[in-house]
Amino acid sequence: PASVNAENYAAAKSAIIAARATYDALSEDARALITSYAKLTAAESALAAYEKELSEKEAAQAVNAQIDALPAEITADNYDSAKTAIEAARKAYDALSDAQKQLVTSSSKLTAAESALKTYEDSLNSKGGCSNTVAYSALGVSLALVLATGFIVARKKKD
Repeated sequence: PASVNAENYAAAKSAIIAARATYDALSEDARALITSYAKLTAAESALAAYEKELSEKEAAQAVNAQIDALPAEITADNYDSAKTAIEAARKAYDALSDAQKQLVTSSSKLTAAESALKTYEDSLNSKGGCSNTVAYSALGVSLALVLATGFIVARKKKD
C-alpha cells in the first residue's frame, strides 16, 4: 500500500510482513532480480510511521484518562488519594514526548487539580500550623505548671 491508515492497517501489516518474509527467504541471486524492493522498504516505513502515530495517540489517551479520573475537588476525605493521583498524572504527562503532549486534551484539568491541591494544602498549613503551635505551647505551659507545683509541694514538705 502507498499509505497505512486505520482502514487498511490490519491488511497492510499482514501484507508487508508476508512480503518481507518472502523476500528474506529468497536466495541472493533471486533477490538481485527483484525490482520492487524500494516499494517494500517504503511500505515498511509507512507501517512503522503509522504504528508510531498509534503509539503516541495511545499514550496521550492513557494520560487523558488518568487526568479525567482526577477528583473534582480536594477534601479531607480524599486528600491522600487525590494527591497521589494528581502527582501520578503529572509524572505521566511529563513523561510524554512533545508530540504526545499536543494530543492530550485535558492538560488544563491537570493544572487546575494541581492548583486546587496547593490551595487545599496551603489552607491546611495556615490553619494547622497555628493551632498546632498553640496546642504545643499550651502543653508546654501545662507541663511547666505541673512540674513547678510538684517542686513547690516537695519543697514545703521538706521544710
